[in-house]
Amino acid sequence: MNITNAIRKICSKPVLMYNLDGDFVAEFPSVNAAADHIGVNHSAVTMVLTGKHRTAGGGSGNRNTGYTFRYKN
Repeated sequence: MNITNAIRKICSKPVLMYNLDGDFVAEFPSVNAAADHIGVNHSAVTMVLTGKHRTAGGGSGNRNTGYTFRYKN
């Protein structure tokens, strides 16, 4: 593990994933892990976490699919 990855691991915040009904789906150790799981760029998940987008994932630009994310407190 290089120094950059070590710092990322220390500074990562756990992320919780929910479906559109608000049901808990999964917990991830970081934004990157959540993004990798649903097959999107990490910025898509970050946009949801910061309130700039409502969902991430779901494909085809369909706003009625995907997941919502929150940082674990």
